[in-house]
Amino acid sequence: MDVGSGTPGALARIDELGTTISAYRVQFLLAQDRVALATLISESVRIVSGPLEVRATPRVGSVTVDRRRGVLIGRAIADLLKNCLEHGAQGTEIACTLYGSYPGLGVELIVGDDGPGFPRRSDPSRSLHWLRASARDLGGDVELLPTATYPGATVRLRVPLRDGR
Repeated sequence: MDVGSGTPGALARIDELGTTISAYRVQFLLAQDRVALATLISESVRIVSGPLEVRATPRVGSVTVDRRRGVLIGRAIADLLKNCLEHGAQGTEIACTLYGSYPGLGVELIVGDDGPGFPRRSDPSRSLHWLRASARDLGGDVELLPTATYPGATVRLRVPLRDGR
């Protein structure tokens, strides 16, 4: 059967299969001791591409992070992109840079979108609070940034590459 001529239900199932495969790729990636940041970002983006236009993604080269930081960064990207979709954003941009200097080097991830932004209420059960607590456990933080660059929500995750202990 030619996929292009398939029924809408069959095409939806194919899309669902692609999303599932990408999610499993992320799980396998996070099972390693060191996680390639570029692969983690690209697999997370692949899951939402289609319904959400990802207008910019970072080039991070061969930077790797340990499993704990990989889990945090993967969860942050997935949750923030999911929020973009759930709240009506049409597009998003992702930036990722290194900050600081050795041995205090860290990763900064910024996700901005064109949606309505975050509600003013604060609910501790929301994923942003989980992300902030997890980042702080690793010596980092999560914060909402002013919307000067992106018209909707802009969230920054900063996490050091090494434990400060």
